Parts: sequence; structure tokens; C-alpha cells
Amino acid sequence: ICILFMYYTQTGNCFSVKDDKEVQVCSFTSLKTAVRSLTFSPDSQLLVTASDDGYIKIYDMELKNNTNYKQHANLAGTLSGHGSWVLNVAFSPDDTHFFDSEMNCKTCQIVKVWDASSRACINTFFDHQDQVWSVKYNSTGSKIISAGDDRAIHIYDCPM
Repeated sequence: ICILFMYYTQTGNCFSVKDDKEVQVCSFTSLKTAVRSLTFSPDSQLLVTASDDGYIKIYDMELKNNTNYKQHANLAGTLSGHGSWVLNVAFSPDDTHFFDSEMNCKTCQIVKVWDASSRACINTFFDHQDQVWSVKYNSTGSKIISAGDDRAIHIYDCPM
């Protein structure tokens, strides 16, 4: 079975298309603004989204069927602390941390590191001078790298 592509609608539904047929996969009804980035945890149990509303949303991907037999991802948490769009999000290889980048004109562009279990912000980096579009962990999870419109690449030791 080959899925050609998946897409998300403004009403919060996720569809897959294969063999010229469209099938609703699941529903994310708590999403109210554009999603800029999303990532699965390495164990695929969580989905983290970064949105224009300034929130990080965490979904439990153990999908449940509702009475209409459509699968709904359970909203497991909402993280605030952003003053503007959240542009990117990524998980550490060991599932213990994830980080995001925010577009905030007042404080330059920031990268935040979050503890995945406590959902607390454990570190904030203020080094970029423009939008941070890409954030990644290295394969061992010991370093974070970020790049943005300021033509700068920053490498940080991962707070463990």
C-alpha cells in the first residue's frame, strides 16, 4: 500500500490519498491557526506542533475512535511562553527533550529547549538576529544546531 500524500485542512482533519481515494486519517480539532512545523517523538507516541498562535501543542497519538468512527488525536498539553509564531520544532533522539524556534521581533529570534516529561522550558538561546527557520539535533542528541535569515548557524551543547 502506497500513500501518495497526506494533507491537513483548516477544519482540523488529516487526510491521506492513495489509489485515487481520499481517506480521513484523524482529526486535530484543537488547532486554530496555521501549523508551521510538526514532529513525532522518536517512539511515535507523541506529536508536537508549532503554530502561528504562539503555542506548542502536544498530542497523544494513541488514536481513539469517536462515535462517528473517526480517529481523534488527544491533546495532551499546550505550552505557552511565546510572544509570536513558533516556526520550527524537533525532538531529541532519546525522547527526553524537544526544542522550538520563535519569531519574536522584540527579543530577536529565540530557540527554546523543553523537557518532554515535565513540559518545562529548561533553556533559552537568544543568539539569532532574524527568523530561525531550522532547528535540528545531531544523531546522538548531544548538540542542537539552528539556522536562520541572519545567515548564522549556531551550535549548542544539549542540556542533559
